[in-house]
Amino acid sequence: MKLIMSIANFKSDLREAMSKNVFFLTAALQEEMECTLLTPCAIESQQADLIRNRRSYGTPEQYASRIRVFKNIARLAKQLAQPDMHADIHHFQLGNLLELFLLRVMLPAKRNGLRIATISQPYLGVAESLQLSTGRHRGRGIAHHRLFNAWWHLPLYMFGATAFDRLIVSTEFQRRQLWFIDSSRISIIPYGIADPGPLQRPPLGHPLRILYLGHATPVKGIGLLLQALSAIRDTVPFQLTLAISDFGSRQALLDQLHASGLQDRVAFPKQVDVTAIMRAHDLAVLPLRSSVGTTCFPNVALEAMACGLPLIACATEVLAELIRHGETGFLTPVDDAPALSRLLLELLSHPERLQEISIRQRAAYVRRFTLEKYTHAHRHMYEELLQTDRPPASSFVSNNATKERERTMTDKRDYYIDPNVVAGYNKRRFYGPGGQHVNEIELAAILQPLLPLSRQARILDLPVGTGRLAAALLAEGFTQIEGGDFSPSMLEEAARLCQGRIATSRQDIFATTWDDNSFDAVVCLRFTFHTDRLDDLLRELTRILKPGGVLLFDTICWTPRTIPGPWRSLLGGRLWSHPESRVKQLLPRHGLRLLSMRRELLLPSYVYRFLPSWMLHAVNGLEKRLPSQLRTKAFWCIRKGDAPTVSVTTTQE
Repeated sequence: MKLIMSIANFKSDLREAMSKNVFFLTAALQEEMECTLLTPCAIESQQADLIRNRRSYGTPEQYASRIRVFKNIARLAKQLAQPDMHADIHHFQLGNLLELFLLRVMLPAKRNGLRIATISQPYLGVAESLQLSTGRHRGRGIAHHRLFNAWWHLPLYMFGATAFDRLIVSTEFQRRQLWFIDSSRISIIPYGIADPGPLQRPPLGHPLRILYLGHATPVKGIGLLLQALSAIRDTVPFQLTLAISDFGSRQALLDQLHASGLQDRVAFPKQVDVTAIMRAHDLAVLPLRSSVGTTCFPNVALEAMACGLPLIACATEVLAELIRHGETGFLTPVDDAPALSRLLLELLSHPERLQEISIRQRAAYVRRFTLEKYTHAHRHMYEELLQTDRPPASSFVSNNATKERERTMTDKRDYYIDPNVVAGYNKRRFYGPGGQHVNEIELAAILQPLLPLSRQARILDLPVGTGRLAAALLAEGFTQIEGGDFSPSMLEEAARLCQGRIATSRQDIFATTWDDNSFDAVVCLRFTFHTDRLDDLLRELTRILKPGGVLLFDTICWTPRTIPGPWRSLLGGRLWSHPESRVKQLLPRHGLRLLSMRRELLLPSYVYRFLPSWMLHAVNGLEKRLPSQLRTKAFWCIRKGDAPTVSVTTTQE
């Protein structure tokens, strides 16, 4: 297999994240295949000789950000037109989606192998653009993203995608942004970095040592960090190290330091060895105001995890996928200096929490973000693509493909098997006041009918997902809980959350392996809206439920994602609603009897994830005043047969 790896945005000293990642990926891949690395300039690093075959197609000059990338892509296209540039795979490492369009225009029309593109950064969406235009920063630092990497370029992105057989992204957030591309053409491969070695954490410093590593630009949030630390400077001792790059205004940073009164607590290292400086500090802060303009996942976050350096980050979309608050780091709301101050004060006052986080971060790195896993994922994808018959790249963007996928996809198994989706599942749905509200509503609706059961009742949670319901049942004293799911990653997450106290097994929900009449209660939460096979689902769940047993499930009454149209993919794909009349029609067919049905949530559940506290209170107040028929979710409590073997309190609306 012959591979040509190309990059247009490259920093020759390998200090920049994308440059470093593509270099070490190529170095690892060349051990098993013939690899050539094309860069716009020569590599000026002592590690350059790690890659045997490398070429530069431009002239040495400053890092090719913004306008310079246009010239570099033109030079790259000219280089690839040379007779000796034949390969089985051409893999392009791109900073953003506009480079995808430029390559589509400039690349030779004649193909001589597969074309793959890795997209390093998400684009600036409408909502985030508006959000970053408010507040004290007023959009500073993102003007070039509005010009070169924003939502209004979507037609160009769609056209550019038609030149490639596969796109690679690092996060689920990026994949959602590419709603206009057939999902079979997208792979999620999180970045992986070289292992800095075994966990070696020094004793906690006195005062604690805080590290900021990155650019001194407004969008990176360094001003937010200084504001937060200024508020607690007279409360707790600390020492701040600012390891800043040559991006951004150093004078503006010095002015901010003097304004915050922190100049006597700040050090500026002249030379930075990332591993050494991280091992010399007690806490790192990554106060990003946006995911845009940031390699996903940010290398500094992965490097902190690899070194076991406890990390505080603002909960941007990509960092919320990477970090589990209180387990593998700490999250604070975006652009919220008071919240960051409170979190810093709590950790500086109780530094013992940092030691536990250090061990968990290192374990998370070993599990998901090593260079070996990163390399293996690419090698596996290359082999799969070369062995698979592919539709032409011109069908990359296709409404017909989207419609066909919606017709044939009766569940989302492939989606929920992905470990990256599972890792960020709870954060994407239950983070913040609105997400917590939805979680409480759902758990209460399920737990209330189950509480009268004996604590020795055999209860099945199917699909078990991340185990949040099973954990709630354990907390109520139930002892015989089983969980089934098609996703091995979900089963692993549920077992971890429940500390191994539930039995788990991989199951097809429409054809489980349990015997007839096995369970006193079966719960099917957050599944029916992923399928139109409600009849088949009820048949199987009834089979494994004991006579007189209780079946609990939820259905969607309405959501924009059930309405046909191109926006359905934009909102995250199709969901199925099951009208109340249809559910009641199916129950007698399976020997089921309705005990109760309750409606909850005025808005689709995912919308609550974005509601601030004041708006959540307003929505809740409005929900109480409007008819229950307007609510979006129904929770059903059903009994199998007429035998009164289970006592359930009913409150039918």
